Amino acid sequence: MISLRSSTYPVVLICLLATSAAQAQTRYRGQVASTEPEDTFASERSEQAHILESLGTAVLEEAVQKGFVARGLVAPDPAQIGRCIVLRYQSEPEVGFSYAIAQDGAVAASGAGGYARALWEPESPGVFMQADTRMTIASVSKSITAMAMMRVMEESPVGLDDPFYPLIADQYDGWWLDTEGQIMWVPNAGVETVTIRNLLTHRSALKPGLGCGKIPESLASGLVGTPGVTYDYENANFCILRKVIEAVSGMNYIDYVQDRLLTPSGITAMSCEPDAVDPALYYNTIGTTGMNWGSYSATCSAYGWYASAVDLATLVANLRNGALLSEGSIDTMLGNCPDNDNNGYCLGWRRYSSATMGGSYFGHSGDWIANGCGGDCNRGLNSTIRRYPLGIDAAILVNTRSGSGGNPTLTSEVTILNQCYAEALASANP
Repeated sequence: MISLRSSTYPVVLICLLATSAAQAQTRYRGQVASTEPEDTFASERSEQAHILESLGTAVLEEAVQKGFVARGLVAPDPAQIGRCIVLRYQSEPEVGFSYAIAQDGAVAASGAGGYARALWEPESPGVFMQADTRMTIASVSKSITAMAMMRVMEESPVGLDDPFYPLIADQYDGWWLDTEGQIMWVPNAGVETVTIRNLLTHRSALKPGLGCGKIPESLASGLVGTPGVTYDYENANFCILRKVIEAVSGMNYIDYVQDRLLTPSGITAMSCEPDAVDPALYYNTIGTTGMNWGSYSATCSAYGWYASAVDLATLVANLRNGALLSEGSIDTMLGNCPDNDNNGYCLGWRRYSSATMGGSYFGHSGDWIANGCGGDCNRGLNSTIRRYPLGIDAAILVNTRSGSGGNPTLTSEVTILNQCYAEALASANP
């Protein structure tokens, strides 16, 4: 680590690519080939490994109590969690990181270290990672979309178990051309049985691998399993939810999120675009030049919001304090999770259980790396939000991608955050 500094307000960045929308044609509605990274690159690592992750010597186990607050325990000190994160990254080969820890609905500790733009960059080198540095949050965006969908249902007669297609049928009914010029009819009959709940839990059984740029093809294809049962983690589910949110609310998805979730939380800097000047860059290893992934305004319901760690911790904290959703909606969003299932995917959030962590907790992670287009694309990131027991919410962003396809010597941000929380919890409860 070249530089380490702590500050009161950390920041998260988001850099993502835009995808093409369907283009109308004279006789048939057609769709252009998608340019979203999931179609051309191997991106977004599987998060199933997080369910089985060890924390020190503890083994993740089913918690007896499923409430959001672990009874009989003293909350960990947010400052201690932050100090632990900083110390851990002193010995890690990341270029830059930021974090924020909230307690009982407000950010209580935050910090950052390293560089948003490394010293060796040919343009604007040596820009420090700051508390207000925005980064792409990749698939953490899905939790934001889930919150927006729950808010839409509070404001309308639409329910979780309503089929989604009738809500957007006027946009898609008819003949289309696929990306190879073949005629297809939308919708396939099976699609009309898929519900909003199925989309939120990645159990839609829609044809996988088509991504956000080929929604008409997803709707025209036959189902590959049983809705509500067959699990497949697919970005397309959350890009379709964007269409549902827009159709029911009458607002653009980004505008709706800003109006209903961000503004009430006092968050003004989040968007689906990178910074116009000296945006944070993304790296694979120390010494390599960074990559700016650009705009994701077309896909940020699945991946692509730009935020700081403080923005994310503030958003999750406001969810906890009831400023964004009713208690009933929160319970529904976080309570519809399979217990003994390695997928563990709720409504846009994952559920985890560990005695070491004080019981049940929730969150989402994201990562980004692009393989298959040469060295220029081998640049990534990691992002995580957590809603821990005992009133603690957290976010951590790293502009260097760990694990397979990234830097294998860089410890996962999930491991570092969870271990620091567990250590602080143990210290508070000797």
